Amino acid sequence: MGIFLGILNGGMNYKREVLKNGLITLAYEKEKLPMITFIYAFKIGSAYDPKGKEGLANLTISMLEKGTKKRSYMEIMEEFAILGTKFFYDVSPTFSTIGITSLLENAPKSLEILSDIIYNPEFKEEEFKKEKERLINRIISDKSEPDYVSEVLFTKYLYKDHPLSHLPEGDENSLKNIELSDVIEFYKKYFTPKNSIGVIVGAKSPDELINLVDKYFGKEKEEGELPPQIEMPERLKGINVKIYHMKINQSYITMGHFGPLRKSSDFNAVRVMNYIFGGGSFSSRLFEEIRNKRGYAYSVGSYISTFDPFPSTYIFELQTKIENTNDAIKVIFEEIDKIKKEIKDKEIEDTKGYFKGYLPRVTETYTQIANNLLIQELYNLPEFFWEKDVEEIQKLTKKEIIEAAKKYLDPENILILIVTDTSKYKWDVKGIENVNIENIEKF
Repeated sequence: MGIFLGILNGGMNYKREVLKNGLITLAYEKEKLPMITFIYAFKIGSAYDPKGKEGLANLTISMLEKGTKKRSYMEIMEEFAILGTKFFYDVSPTFSTIGITSLLENAPKSLEILSDIIYNPEFKEEEFKKEKERLINRIISDKSEPDYVSEVLFTKYLYKDHPLSHLPEGDENSLKNIELSDVIEFYKKYFTPKNSIGVIVGAKSPDELINLVDKYFGKEKEEGELPPQIEMPERLKGINVKIYHMKINQSYITMGHFGPLRKSSDFNAVRVMNYIFGGGSFSSRLFEEIRNKRGYAYSVGSYISTFDPFPSTYIFELQTKIENTNDAIKVIFEEIDKIKKEIKDKEIEDTKGYFKGYLPRVTETYTQIANNLLIQELYNLPEFFWEKDVEEIQKLTKKEIIEAAKKYLDPENILILIVTDTSKYKWDVKGIENVNIENIEKF
């Protein structure tokens, strides 16, 4: 049993322990409120869905709450409501989470119910059919939304045939291929303590918190299997433009390519560069050039999504009038070129000032701390990396930030997805040569 005990800023305690059943457990004492947040994370996500059955991981997680061997779905919801306990779950490409936030006095009962949900699901055929139908109907409904269509298509064409090329919910056709037996097999294989992490944050000592986790989640379970290895996705080559027709009065533009790993030594330099470029909302270059100066878009920005051990995605997006589409894209290319050459001292100073006040914004709630600790464990980051990030950012030089821009902004190998009314739009971005253009008929 491996144990680490540390003291955090403010005298709060932290402990990491591996329970006898293999469950990695992280405990963090926060005394502000009489509450606890507990997240149980499985190291399995939608990237591990079998081909043709995309959405299986998401469907499996969503089925856990639909009834256990001693509680129906309605009984679970009623018990949580009576206790005032918030229940949640989520699926990402590389991991899945399920958890609760509870009053401290109701923590034992809330954890017992959650343990029942995770370790004793019944997987009833009737509930499975209803849940699958609900997810299919939601996807069909979402396909009328340009934002959703953009996300689906950008993910598909960025990753091509890679297991990361679909959203966690899959699509209506892949969900129709999933049987209840697939869910049961997937659960038995991968939803095991040895493939999981438990994170608990609460107004108790780390030892008391870990004892709570051990009491309700320390039971032995069939070993199952470790997730299979997935190869790295193939990087984009060239400027790839994909245009999808929707009868809408704007263009929804998503541009991007792969970025750094979260654990890369220059990740914080990329964060600072991105804040200046497009991540800093009203203070960013993209906002100033595209919205303030030209009035092309109400909102525009950039962000990085991390998927370690796979490369992150670095995305720029905006919505604009159809007649402004080509000019807006040209401005993004121009701004990429500019930030590789020069960053003003004032921009760096303002960005460092923003990150000086960063810690309270990411450690205010119990859930935020729990999620930070989970990312720390999943991505093999330094302990309390969020504190170290702020210290590192304050020391960054202009040269390091510009080098990050040169290394990770790659306009010559980029995907540009435009969802628009093609009867009113034609690609004509001046100065951008050797472009591969494809009109997408369906998806």
